[in-house]
Amino acid sequence: MKKLLAVGVIVLFISVSVIPSTGITDVKQITMPTSNGNTLYVGGSGPNNYTRIQDAIDDASDGDTVFVYDDSSPYYEDIGIDKSINLIGENKETTVIDGGSSTWHFAIFLIAPSITICGFTIQCYSTHGRGIWVYNAPGEDGSYNNTIYDNIIKDTKKFGILLESSSGNKIFGNEIRNHFGDMSGVGVGICAYYCAALNNLVYENNITNNRYGIYITSIDGEPCDNNKIYHNNFIGNKHNARSSDDNIWDSNYWDNWIGLRFKFLRFLPYWISGRLFSFNFDWHPAQEPYDIGV
Repeated sequence: MKKLLAVGVIVLFISVSVIPSTGITDVKQITMPTSNGNTLYVGGSGPNNYTRIQDAIDDASDGDTVFVYDDSSPYYEDIGIDKSINLIGENKETTVIDGGSSTWHFAIFLIAPSITICGFTIQCYSTHGRGIWVYNAPGEDGSYNNTIYDNIIKDTKKFGILLESSSGNKIFGNEIRNHFGDMSGVGVGICAYYCAALNNLVYENNITNNRYGIYITSIDGEPCDNNKIYHNNFIGNKHNARSSDDNIWDSNYWDNWIGLRFKFLRFLPYWISGRLFSFNFDWHPAQEPYDIGV
């Protein structure tokens, strides 16, 4: 009997510990990831809240979270992140970062590792616009092991997300659309180069209405391989994917896969163009779009 009573007390203690008090929880902060650092607020009505995202980032330290309310959206800024922080928007539909016609040609520029970005609409319609530029120059400190999820990344003339020599990134749960470029022919949802054997993960994204959905390429003889692309929807792109090096593709939905038109050909894989003797095949193309919910 004493053992049963002790177990009951322990269970009750654990339940009280892990269940928050809904009476005092700010619902605008529920989406913030767990962090051991401080939280800095942008927008909203708090007495010490920042009006510019960049100012909050400049005052943040590694491990901190910058939480951005949608009250003052859109935020017309070119944001540089040189610290390992979480940048979190209140609502991806209404919290907008707009690089505009910036002379720097990006909305968000990452030059530090282990950054999380979620909860935003990100756009940059300058001549050489990049939505999120993840930069890791060889031999220098840079950006890698980042997490980019639950965003709408749209309306750039060059790249929605550009991974430059950057490894270990996870890109998932995003809507990446309307990167259709200009007369130069550029306009890429996700572009990666100088990324040899770097194992970036791209999964469960809606990649739609771009000139190229995803473009992975070697430059100056440097390969860009071993990236993993799976469970994404590629719909309405002029070119769904192109890869000049060998990457790993699995169970994506391709709206131009021949197996969708002819059921008797559903045993055929989907070939990713880019090199004549390329081994870039999705061996298990999805027969229906995923309900990703972004």
